[in-house]
Amino acid sequence: MRILIIDDDIKVIQNLEMYFQRAHHTLEWRTFIEDEESLRKTLESFEPTGVVVDYEMPNHKGAEVYRWIREWDQDVPIVFYSRYGEDPDITLRMRDAGASGRFTMMKSNAGRDAGRLLMLLERSEGDT
Repeated sequence: MRILIIDDDIKVIQNLEMYFQRAHHTLEWRTFIEDEESLRKTLESFEPTGVVVDYEMPNHKGAEVYRWIREWDQDVPIVFYSRYGEDPDITLRMRDAGASGRFTMMKSNAGRDAGRLLMLLERSEGDT
C-alpha cells in the first residue's frame, strides 16, 4: 500500500511511519495541509492507495479534508482518527460532507494504534 498520512503532530507521524515501514508500505506524510490545492498536488504526485487523517487539525477539519480527497478519488480508503472516537456530531458532519461507507472513524492514539489503522485500510482496500 501507498499510505498518505495527514496529521499536525510530528510524533504521531513518526510512530505511524515507523510501523508502516516495518510492514513494508510506502509512505508520504504531511504535517498540515495548507489548502485544497496543496492536498490535490500531493494526491496526484503520490497516488496513495490509502489515506490516514487526523480529524482535528488546526487549519482544517476532517469533513473538509474528506471532500477534497473525494474530489480526487471516490474509492480510496480513508481512515480518520480522533481522540473523540465515534462522536455523533463528528459523524453527522462527515455525513453532511457526503461521507458514506468509504471512511472509517476510530478513537485512537494513532501512534499506539498503528496496527489497527493498517488493518482498517487493508480491509477497505479489499472492498474496492
